[in-house]
Amino acid sequence: IILMDVQMPHMDGNDAVTAIRKAEQTNGTHVPIVGLTAGATKFEREKSLRCGMDDFLTKPIDQGKLKTVLQKFLAFPKPGTYDGGGTDRSAGNEIHFDAGTLRALLNDETIVQSIIEAAKADMPEKISALSEAVSNKNVNEIRGLAHSIKGASLNMRFSRLASLAEVIEEKTLCDDFDGLGQLLEDVRKEWGIVVPLLESNS
Repeated sequence: IILMDVQMPHMDGNDAVTAIRKAEQTNGTHVPIVGLTAGATKFEREKSLRCGMDDFLTKPIDQGKLKTVLQKFLAFPKPGTYDGGGTDRSAGNEIHFDAGTLRALLNDETIVQSIIEAAKADMPEKISALSEAVSNKNVNEIRGLAHSIKGASLNMRFSRLASLAEVIEEKTLCDDFDGLGQLLEDVRKEWGIVVPLLESNS
């Protein structure tokens, strides 16, 4: 089984999978390939599956989902249905701020409160700087800020915000600037949803 990072330099994971699948056509084999990416968007998952990946996991990696996908493709007893990791636990607010997972990981309420306050102070500055970079069409600034927002959001378990930031980052990597204004507006709206959730957990 191959755990394939989708975003890699020179040849990305999707291109690598396409090359592997082409080679397999001549030898009749099929190695299970599971895509790994920080992107939790339906588009990212579907694109990877179209390129020949067998399944898909989002980062940061959840150990339970990793175990399930290994059991799915290797010679272990198979558990119940697996959704490929492409959907968030959206029956509630977890897709916006998964406070339960954050608390379970840190296991220290003092630290949780500290990073919540830091996020409330830091994220608006990042979003404001991103807005300015988009207005100025500064590609490097847009890319760097989107990457920073994505990383901070993943650490805080802001899943949807991380996904939006990744789409912006990927667009600049592909020199695709269509729709950046709307994506920026989506980022602002999503942060507007996250803030009350942070407040209720403070």
